[in-house]
Amino acid sequence: MQRDQIVAIVLTGLTLAWLLVNTGLLFNGSNSCVVIGGFAAAFWLCAVSLYVAADALLYGSFAKRTDETKSSSKDLRGSILCCCCSTVTCCTEKIVVYFPAGYYAFFAILQLASTISFAIAWRWNALICSIALTALLVFAFLVHLSKARKVYPDSSQADSTPPAKEHDAEMAEVSATDENNPTATTATTDDIAPASGATKCCSTFRTTLSVVAGFVMVGLFAGSVQEASGYLQYPANGTWITITHNRTPAGCTITQHILTQCAEPENYNSSLPTFWSEVGGGGHSMSDLWGLRDEIVNTHGRRYCSYDMPGTGWSSPIVNGAGDLSGARDFEYITDLVMDALGETGRYVLMGSMDGAYNRAAKFAIDRPEHAVAVVPVTIFNDEFLLYRDFNNITTDEMIEYGVSQLSGRYGFGHLIMLFGTSFGLISVFTPASSSYQPQDKAQESIFLNLQTEKQWATNCDYIRHQMTRPIDKWIAEPYIVSKASELGANGIPVLDFFLERNSSQLAQQCLNSRWELDSSECAFSNWTYAQNLALNEELTRRVNDAAGDNSSSIIMCGAECADTTNAFLLNQDDHIAW
Repeated sequence: MQRDQIVAIVLTGLTLAWLLVNTGLLFNGSNSCVVIGGFAAAFWLCAVSLYVAADALLYGSFAKRTDETKSSSKDLRGSILCCCCSTVTCCTEKIVVYFPAGYYAFFAILQLASTISFAIAWRWNALICSIALTALLVFAFLVHLSKARKVYPDSSQADSTPPAKEHDAEMAEVSATDENNPTATTATTDDIAPASGATKCCSTFRTTLSVVAGFVMVGLFAGSVQEASGYLQYPANGTWITITHNRTPAGCTITQHILTQCAEPENYNSSLPTFWSEVGGGGHSMSDLWGLRDEIVNTHGRRYCSYDMPGTGWSSPIVNGAGDLSGARDFEYITDLVMDALGETGRYVLMGSMDGAYNRAAKFAIDRPEHAVAVVPVTIFNDEFLLYRDFNNITTDEMIEYGVSQLSGRYGFGHLIMLFGTSFGLISVFTPASSSYQPQDKAQESIFLNLQTEKQWATNCDYIRHQMTRPIDKWIAEPYIVSKASELGANGIPVLDFFLERNSSQLAQQCLNSRWELDSSECAFSNWTYAQNLALNEELTRRVNDAAGDNSSSIIMCGAECADTTNAFLLNQDDHIAW
C-alpha cells in the first residue's frame, strides 16, 4: 500500500466520522452545550468530502496493477464531457483522461470562495468543513493529475517520442504480461475512450456521483455567497455587548455577542422612561419592529431600546436546547444581563411581542420592580394545542399526540429549509420583501435577517423541538405573564395590554381570506380561538388590578383603525404602527 492510499484511507475515515457527527448535531434531540449554527451546510460539505476522499482512494491510486489503467480510463469523468459533446475533436482521449483533474481543480477554487463566504457569515461549523473539503479537493486534484500523466504524458515529457507511441509504451509497461499473469494483454489508445458510448457512460454510478457532488458544491457556493453578501450589504447597526453566563440547559458557561440598538430624538427629555422592546426570538429579530421604533422616537419623542436575542439577527447563535424563549426558565432569560452590559438603569416601559417575549418583559419587571414603569404585552395567546383540546373536547393525552404530530411536521419542514433553502440559497427566491413593511427601505434587510439565514431557522427548529419535548405540565400551563400577574400588581406595575379587536363581520372576512366556508369547523375554531384569547387578556388585567387594588391596568383595543383583516398579527408593519 502506497503513501497516497494510506492518506486517502485516513481522510475517508475521518470524513465519515465527521459526517456522522454533523448528522447527529443537525437532528440533535437533547439539551447540550453545542452552539447551533452551520450544521445543515456542514452536512452537505461532509457528504461531498466523503465522496472526494473515497474517489481519491478507489480511483486515483498511484499503485500500478495489471489492467488498472485500461479499466479505470474507461470510467474517468471525461465521460461527462462526452455526454455533452458528440464531436471526435472535443472528446479526444487526452481530454477524457485529464478531465477528472480539471474537475477537482475547478471545484477546489469554487470551494475556496465558499470557505471565505462561510467565514464572513460566521457559520463556524460549515467553515471548518469547508476548509477540510477544499484540502480534499486539492489532494484529489493532485492524485488524478498524477494518474492522468501516467496514462497520457504531456508534451514536455514526450519531445523525443511521438505521443501515441509513448502512450502505447506506457500502457504496455503497465499492462504487459508477466510470469504471474499470463493472461494479461496490452492496452492501446483505442481502450481510452468509453467503449459503450456516451449514453452508457452517463449511467455509471461514479459519473452520477460526480455530477451530484458538483451540483451540491455549486449550490453550497450559491448559498454561502447569498448569506455572506447579505451580511456585507446590511452591516450591523448598533452597539455590541458581550455577556458571559451559565444560563444554559446543561449549565455550561458560554460567551455570547449581542447586538443592541438604542435610539432617541434630539433634545430628548431624559426624565421620561425608556421604551424597552423584547422581540420574539424563535423566528423574529428586533428588525421586525423597526417601524414601531421610528414611530416612537420620531413622532412621540421617546427613547427606544431593543436587541437581537441569541440565535436571531446579528447576535450569536443559541446553544442546543435553549429555544423555549418563554422567560419562565433562567436559560431563556438574558434581559437583565443585556441591560447591565449596556449600563442602562431605566426606568423602563417594558414591551414584549411575539414568541413569548412579553414573558421576559414581565420577569424583568418582577425581578427589578424599581426599574419598571409598566409592562406592555402585545396580544397574549393561549397555547394553540390547549385551544384545540378544549374546542374538540379531547383528553390531554390525545392533545399531546396531536400536538407532537403537528410540531413534527413543522420541525421536518424547518430542516428541509435549512438543508435546501438556506444551504443552496433557494430561500431568497421564495421570500420577497413585504410591500407593507415600514420603513420600506429596510424591508429587504428585515427579510434577510428573519428568513434567509440558517442561524434563524436553526433557532426556530430548536424552539419547535422544545415544544415537542416539554413535560405534560408545560403543555397545559397558562402563559408565564398570566401566572405572575398578581406579583406585577403587588409591585404596583400596571399592565397595558394591546389587543386586536374584531367584530363578527371582520371575523367572517378572516375566514373567507383563509378560504374557509363560514359554516366550516375551521372557521368556527378560528372565531372561538379569538374569543378565548380575548378572555385570557381580560383575565391578565383583572388579576393585576385585583393585586394592585386599582384599575391602572387595562386592555387597549385596536378597533376601526385596525380594520384590515388580511393580517392576523397585531403589530403589522404598515399604517397600524401609529396606533
